[in-house]
Amino acid sequence: MLENARRQVLLVALAIAASLLVLALTPLNYGLDLSGGVQLVYEVDIQDSKDKGIIPKNATEAEVSAVLDSTVQIILERIDPQGTREAVVTRRGEHGILIELPRLSEADALTVESQIQDLGRLEFRMLASEQYAKGGVSFNVREERRRLQEWLDANDGANRKLVAADPEAIDIFNKLGVDVGGPQAGENLKWRAKLVEPNLDNLSHWAAAESFGPAGPITEGSAVAAFTAQEWNGGIVPDDAKKGGGGKPFLVEYLPINWHEQKFDGQDLDPSYTRAGLGRNGRAAIHYQMRVDRQTAYADWSEEYKGQRSAIILNNIVYSAPTFLGQILGAAEISSDTFTQREVDALVRTLRTGSLQVKPIRQSRDNIGATLGQRSIYLAGLSIALGGILLLAFVMWYYRLAGFIACAALAVNVLLIMGIVVFLRATLTLPGLAGLVLTMGMAVDSNILIYERIREELERGKEMLQACRAGFERALGTILDANLTTFIAGIVLYQLGTGPVRGFAVTLMVGIVTTIFTAYYVTRLMFHFMLERDALGSLRFSAWLKNANFDFMRARKLWFGISIVVIGIGLTAFATIPNDDKYGIDFTGGANLKVVLREQKTADEVRDLLGEYAKRFDGVIVNTVGDVIDGKATRFSIRVKLSDTQRTAIDAERRAAGSDYQPPYLTALHEALGQNLVPEAFSGVRVDPNPARTLDFGEIQLHFVQDVSIAALKAKLAVLGGDIQTTNLDDEKAEVGRNFKVEFDVVKETPPTALFEMVQNRIAGLRTAAGQPVELSNPIPESSEIGGRLVGELRSAAINALAVSLLAIVLYIRIRFHEYKFGIAGVVALVHDVLVTLGFVVVFNWLGWVDAEIDLTMIAAFLTIIGYSINDTIVIFDRVRENLSDAKRLGEKIDRAALLNRSVNQTLSRTILTTATVMLVVIAQFAVNFQAGTTLEGFSFALLVGMISGTYSTVFIASPIVLWLWDREREQAEAQAQVATGQITAAPATPGSAVPSGEAGS
Repeated sequence: MLENARRQVLLVALAIAASLLVLALTPLNYGLDLSGGVQLVYEVDIQDSKDKGIIPKNATEAEVSAVLDSTVQIILERIDPQGTREAVVTRRGEHGILIELPRLSEADALTVESQIQDLGRLEFRMLASEQYAKGGVSFNVREERRRLQEWLDANDGANRKLVAADPEAIDIFNKLGVDVGGPQAGENLKWRAKLVEPNLDNLSHWAAAESFGPAGPITEGSAVAAFTAQEWNGGIVPDDAKKGGGGKPFLVEYLPINWHEQKFDGQDLDPSYTRAGLGRNGRAAIHYQMRVDRQTAYADWSEEYKGQRSAIILNNIVYSAPTFLGQILGAAEISSDTFTQREVDALVRTLRTGSLQVKPIRQSRDNIGATLGQRSIYLAGLSIALGGILLLAFVMWYYRLAGFIACAALAVNVLLIMGIVVFLRATLTLPGLAGLVLTMGMAVDSNILIYERIREELERGKEMLQACRAGFERALGTILDANLTTFIAGIVLYQLGTGPVRGFAVTLMVGIVTTIFTAYYVTRLMFHFMLERDALGSLRFSAWLKNANFDFMRARKLWFGISIVVIGIGLTAFATIPNDDKYGIDFTGGANLKVVLREQKTADEVRDLLGEYAKRFDGVIVNTVGDVIDGKATRFSIRVKLSDTQRTAIDAERRAAGSDYQPPYLTALHEALGQNLVPEAFSGVRVDPNPARTLDFGEIQLHFVQDVSIAALKAKLAVLGGDIQTTNLDDEKAEVGRNFKVEFDVVKETPPTALFEMVQNRIAGLRTAAGQPVELSNPIPESSEIGGRLVGELRSAAINALAVSLLAIVLYIRIRFHEYKFGIAGVVALVHDVLVTLGFVVVFNWLGWVDAEIDLTMIAAFLTIIGYSINDTIVIFDRVRENLSDAKRLGEKIDRAALLNRSVNQTLSRTILTTATVMLVVIAQFAVNFQAGTTLEGFSFALLVGMISGTYSTVFIASPIVLWLWDREREQAEAQAQVATGQITAAPATPGSAVPSGEAGS
């Protein structure tokens, strides 16, 4: 059957070997839901940004909020550009940012933190020169350098050490007035640092124009100083600057920058062209090009300053200072003697995503456990495994020997998908794994198409070899059309989507490529070798709906009416049901709290304690924080959903109550966990008046997180004076403990609240036996409200991506089918399925029958439905095209309705089989996860509705729409013919009437 079978075997073997190698060498990246990860909390100092002029001092609350929203979006694009890392980035509190990532290596964690805090502020400016200055401004570069030198040398070189530790500290000098030794040119000139190639000769003197550094002549008018790696920027230096060995000096060149004349910035770059590559010096460099609307201005600028040096400044550090040799019309590069490939890649990503207006400062970093409990993970895993087993069993039962071949090809398909996903370092979440099994069900469709074609060829009396060859050849076009249509949608979704939409597109395209590969190569090769050995026998199949002959077109108006009613009800429900009852925490936001318990517990045990709490606040998510021993911990992160109504009430109560206000989600959590929480840091506070004495009697209980030496505590408290009694409440005879009672004399009329401050100040600096700072007990150390995951941006990106992908599908089908009717019908059916599913999800969730809130997991379900629906529809359209072609070739007259009915009936067996295989997986997932509190309940419910609707629309919506468009086209043609012949009226043709085959399509 194959002429080059050996080469194809080699290709398949290489693909399998590559996947196995990747899986063996690369660990799987599990998502936050399965294995937890890292939680980072950042804060933005808005007041400091206003003081520095980064944000206008009179900026409104809405303007500040917009800056923070932009910051969140840019950070997400930087740390998860493909959307495959499953990063969570949300607003936290007033000016905070909460970031959660699946588990990272230490190196990856440092890279991520660098990306988060990198402002990415790029500027193109000219170096200050006495020949070039506009608007009455002039520079005396030598005098400016002398002033900088005096400032660096002042205070015994203290300023020199300051700028070495923090390169941006040079702005202290830049902001000095002329009368106190600052730049003579004032705000028109600023100095910036540039790192030069390492110099082992310790050039610590000032260099003039004739001095040469390792990278060439030093700029005239610049200042040069040598620092050790330990001094410069807190010890953070590029890898190349360390190659001279520990403590070896390297040069820093301070360049005077013309701050008065024209400049360009990162907003002027074309992001699509910004990329990493090799520079003219043969080292890593950044290649860039200005936006089309800025290219002329940049070309004029480079021509005007021909022969002068420009400065390329990133985050206030000069990376390159090239000389303009002539006009720059197109591409250019940013190079540096110290660039490494890793730095260049990071900078390219930063420049593509844009610069941050404000710099986030990290407040905390914690390891967190899985957001799903062990029970939920077990049930979800069981449902996934059960679905896979049912799928394989059904295929082998229905197709027998060919079914075994299909299952073997399916195993190779899954192996290849996993290998590529792991190679791309994509994160595997629970819905992702469920989607992988679903991909198996959809991949079986390729085998079903092939087998049904083989069955048809055998029924026509062909020999086994000819039937198999014809079956593969005739099915290949359909497989390509169905999958390429979805692949085009995936490309558009990736290019225009964001976050999870982009991540879904990656896995979708990977699945399509491997599915086509295994269908064309693996399945075909197995048939080839079995045919060679005459091992296929008669190749018997089961045959459902073998001679189906249903008239689907007759009741098309009824089908349209049913769909319109169902969609109308769903859209009405969507419009009228409050957002609180439709959307999950990904879209509504909520509150994030951290709690500390007295005893270690599992996350599932904490969820059980929060049973009543979860009835009041939806979407409770619990995961461990910090150290976990045997699945148990004392610290937990608890996240709850807050509705718009709850947020409004909380904001009103907070304004009325002031700083002492505790929101209901916090007080209710105290009540729910009660004695399970560690006590507050101070309790049992009282002051007893003693009329007989000049001092009163005070008592307070102290509670710590770690074990504290009672001797060390007494030593700290001794400064309170008087008679002090300290009792270990855990064990009076023990030398260490965590809970203590302190009794001491206090001044008359001391209020009880003052005891807190008195004792807290005295125990500051107390350390454990291991030397760690002692923490006072705090049952809920953190409580903040968090925003949704960029609802507006995500929704807009998803809608735009879907709209363009639908247009791309129409255009592709127009090219393949030579007319728009099939594309329009396919898209209408696809929209039908999404709207039907949306209605069912919203209504069933609102009624409480299914936990199916609209969140990011639900978006993945909708996107999956789109891929399934268009695939199913294209298969029928491909058969319609084939039947049309046969009719034209034979010169037959054919009834359009009969043509469509015949095509649908011919593919009905395949439609039912594909639906059955996929539905086995989905039903298993839904049945096991129903009312189990896992994310797969809503995910599988949406897929269940979507698959049923997809099958319905393929038969009862898409094909009738093609018929309606055909009839409409014919009526218009007849009307035009009547006008052309002078006939004003004519009897309308009966829809579905017979016409010459040549007129069947336009």
